[in-house]
Amino acid sequence: MSDDRIYSWREMILDRSEKLEEAVVCSIPPMDHSDMTRVFYVGFGGTGGTPFVAFTENFVLFPIEYDGAEWVGWAPRNPVDSEGNKAEPREHQGG
Repeated sequence: MSDDRIYSWREMILDRSEKLEEAVVCSIPPMDHSDMTRVFYVGFGGTGGTPFVAFTENFVLFPIEYDGAEWVGWAPRNPVDSEGNKAEPREHQGG
């Protein structure tokens, strides 16, 4: 992503899923919905993105906002992974 801070949820979700090394398997609204593809300023100020939830095999992704800055947060989808290891606690999100 570039430094101009204008993105869509779709772009940010796909970027996060790439960093998590997992494909998005489901999102509400769908990834091609106009709310997900609409670009908006993600820097401080006012919120521009709409609510969403997206899933990979092992994570749930959701919008985070702090002082109008927006980004994609994520947390483990299940309390244990496929090997039976407990999920790690998440740090505070949203500032």
